[in-house]
Amino acid sequence: MIGTLVFHLLLLLAFWSYRTPSLRSPVAQTELATFDVQPEPPPPVPPPPVPTPPPPPRPKPKAPPKPREAAPSGSPRPSNAAVAESSNLLLPQIQDVTKAFDAPPLPSPGTSETLAIGLLGDRQGSGTGTGGSGTGDGKGSGAGGGRSTMRGATWLHYPTPTEMQRYWPDFAIRSKISGRALLSCIVPRPGPPKRCRLLFETPPGAGFGPAALRMSHTFRINPVTRDKAMVDMEIRVPVIFNYKEPAKR
Repeated sequence: MIGTLVFHLLLLLAFWSYRTPSLRSPVAQTELATFDVQPEPPPPVPPPPVPTPPPPPRPKPKAPPKPREAAPSGSPRPSNAAVAESSNLLLPQIQDVTKAFDAPPLPSPGTSETLAIGLLGDRQGSGTGTGGSGTGDGKGSGAGGGRSTMRGATWLHYPTPTEMQRYWPDFAIRSKISGRALLSCIVPRPGPPKRCRLLFETPPGAGFGPAALRMSHTFRINPVTRDKAMVDMEIRVPVIFNYKEPAKR
């Protein structure tokens, strides 16, 4: 009896010791499943993009400095008028004669570089002209010495009254005014001038200067000579436009 009881007690203990681990095992597994296994962390949030600063403004290119004008050396540069004067260029026939100025007196006839034309502008047509010639003395240098003879320009032919009449300015005829002009002509050989230019006219703007230039192709002149050799030099030709009322019949 006692032995049976002891047997059952041992059997119960054995059974109990066998059941206890199986009861605790799920708890251990549950603990491992609950606390030891961590969920995967969410992907990290990317940082916001750093704004790129705008590029600094490019400086405007500076204009290159203007070159300094070199200081004039030697004599000053001649003006256009001086160039035309020295090279004896033919000025245009249409002259700007609106600027008022005092006309210099006409050179006296008889000098070596002056020829005078007197134009009498009546409608009947008449004209007078004077021409001069002169001589000049000069001592030559050298062992033998010597004298040079210069002869002034002379007229071969100056415009006839009929030729002069058609060159009169219309304004001067309507206004019944007289005037004069001074030309400077180059005459390298006997005959017409090579070229002429207007030096002045009076009254300004009346048209006597351009009229004298247009008429210059009718001039026939003997040039200045030195020791019988022709000299290519300027000859001043005063032209006088003298208006005269036609005679009453």
